[in-house]
This record gives sequence, structure tokens and C-alpha cells, in this order.
Amino acid sequence: MNNPPTAPEVENFWRRIYDEPRSLFRDTPALVQFENFFQARNQDLQVELCEVVSEEEVRQALVGAKTNFSGPGPDSINSINNWWWKKFPSTYRRLTKVYDS
Repeated sequence: MNNPPTAPEVENFWRRIYDEPRSLFRDTPALVQFENFFQARNQDLQVELCEVVSEEEVRQALVGAKTNFSGPGPDSINSINNWWWKKFPSTYRRLTKVYDS
């Protein structure tokens, strides 16, 4: 690659993906199927609710990770990607939404 993207260009690329809301139609077949699957699975698991995760907690967990290239931990984040997670804070808000959902 002759002209690799700069860090700000990469950051902006991911920011556009994670920060811009996408419109979905409620009656999209895949969404209906997923909702039915999730509701059935949720009933089976009797999921215990936990406290809301803050964006600051996500930031601290990612920045405080000791290693960048190891297997996934209890949070299921694959540490091989920790270097990327640490470098692009625009993803923290999206990860917070994922953990809170």
C-alpha cells in the first residue's frame, strides 16, 4: 500500500460506522426472527440483570488491559484486538450500548 490511511482517517471511518444511526424497518424478516429467537433464549436462560455499564467503565477496561495480544477474557473481548480498541475511543460509546443491551 503506497499511501496507508492516517490515524485520523481510520478514526473517522469507524466513527461514521458507529456514531451514525441506521434506519431499520421494524417488519424486516431478519429482525422479527432475531427477536423471536432472543425472547425464547432469554426465557430459557433466566438472565440475571446487572447494573448499567458506563462509557467510562468501558474506557477504563480497554485502556487498562495489560496485553494486546491474548485470548478473550470474562468480558468476551478478544485481546488480540485490544490495540485497536485502545486506539479508537469512538468505539467506546458503541461498546457501552452493546453491554447495556
